[in-house]
Amino acid sequence: MKRLLFTGSAVDLVTPFSAEGELDFEALSALLRFQLEGGSDAVVVGGACGENAALSLAERQALVEHAVTTLNRAVPLISGLEPSGAASAAKEARILSICGADGLLLRPAREGAKPGGFVKTVLAVAEAAGLPIIAETPAGLPLEGYAELAAHPLVLAILGRGLPIGFVAAIASRCGENLALYAGDDSEVLPYLSLGAAGAVSPLANLAPVDLNDICHLYFTGRVRESLALALPFLPLCRLVAGLPALKEALHQTGRGGRACRPPLTPLAGRAKDELLREMLRVGLL
Repeated sequence: MKRLLFTGSAVDLVTPFSAEGELDFEALSALLRFQLEGGSDAVVVGGACGENAALSLAERQALVEHAVTTLNRAVPLISGLEPSGAASAAKEARILSICGADGLLLRPAREGAKPGGFVKTVLAVAEAAGLPIIAETPAGLPLEGYAELAAHPLVLAILGRGLPIGFVAAIASRCGENLALYAGDDSEVLPYLSLGAAGAVSPLANLAPVDLNDICHLYFTGRVRESLALALPFLPLCRLVAGLPALKEALHQTGRGGRACRPPLTPLAGRAKDELLREMLRVGLL
């Protein structure tokens, strides 16, 4: 069995920006400390919630270096990577490794990425960086592709987001302990845990790290009903904060960062903002 980077809840951390659009390192430090205080088992920077595609390589390096210093190895730090090709991805992976990342979360660089090409890129990055890898697989990847990933000693897990749950079960059956599962959508955490998942990479943990940690670890210790009772009230909010402008607005409302996103994203407004605030009040986040 491969040794995992974490078991439980990792936060898919937002990247805070100043009003001028620059990286806000003071806000980043506060977000990281909040995660440590809330018991998150790992931190992902530059992931789906981190606006990776809007960051330069220098900014991604700076994010990792700042997070390494702030976390001080208290929990694993995982850097997002959205490769556009095997060669460039391998080069960036080596740089992120030197910056201090404990592992990499590889995501398809764009919609419609060829599944076979993604597998080749993941394996190339594993060889180049020598770091443990979690792969968020593209739609359409067949079971054979998952088996190919599972065969590499540094590809530890996949991150599922929007995969049919029956197909997730087939992945678990085919790959077993050679490829762990993490949920990438907060609304899917419990179904994934029921299939033996090792946890989640959670957008909602930006707001409620204690709750996400408890949902996972209650389940792991057999307290399934308690885990379910804690998770279900959050489901409507999970749907809302799956959109990054809503997640940043929610953090702003709790005093943890600004609303600023980089184009093409824009701050939340109007009826969508009103709905978000109502849900935050309902679950006790405001």
